[in-house]
Amino acid sequence: GQTRGLTFLTFPTSTRIMSPKLSFASITLRGVGCVLILSLIALSSVADAARKVGLPQIPEEPVVDPEAKPTHFWYNTELGESSWEDPLPIRHEDDEGNVYYQDPKNHSSVWWADAAPFEYAWKEVLATEGEHKGQKYYHNKVTSEAIWDPPAIMAWKKMSSEKVFYYNQVTGASQRERPHDMGFYDDEHKRTYWVDKDGNPTWESDNWWTEVPVEGEEGKVYYYNEVTKASTWEKPEALGWVLWHEEL
Repeated sequence: GQTRGLTFLTFPTSTRIMSPKLSFASITLRGVGCVLILSLIALSSVADAARKVGLPQIPEEPVVDPEAKPTHFWYNTELGESSWEDPLPIRHEDDEGNVYYQDPKNHSSVWWADAAPFEYAWKEVLATEGEHKGQKYYHNKVTSEAIWDPPAIMAWKKMSSEKVFYYNQVTGASQRERPHDMGFYDDEHKRTYWVDKDGNPTWESDNWWTEVPVEGEEGKVYYYNEVTKASTWEKPEALGWVLWHEEL
């Protein structure tokens, strides 16, 4: 059936239907004798015929050790979502070398490589002419839609769950050591503290910035320093640090 334009191929069995094509048979009668002339044109490729009328075989579910610690996860740069399970279509190849894919959420849904549902039919393309020549865009071969921003399905990145570093979203800087101005969050007091130059924890720091909503202007904020009493519309560097994972 079809749901919101997405075709799901579901079926009760996993057999590939073979449907070779046969030519006509001609029978010629001459005199008293009967001569039977049977002509057969060569069978078309079984694999090609099966691809036209059949579906790929559903592969067996892999065995996963529930005690194993994941070494990676997936992060979507467009949605801001993460997943321990691979959200992308699973690639398979049958005994004849035909490539097909399996839906990561509905494992009974499979399709040949050249017949992907529209959700997975996006391709990265470079413009070859006009003012945008050389610029990257995305084209959907099912709907013929073209967009500049990556579709959500192409924004998934495989990330290491073990190799991490610190990245500043304001300056673009990165480093392995935890930044001093990042501070530490105290769960008991529900606030951030810092470590001074002598190694002592302190609630007071020049990096103690607070994000303040602007009254009457939804979504707009400014930043106020609780120690120096300074304020700014620009996000301070101290608030730009986040823990990041290496892309695999």
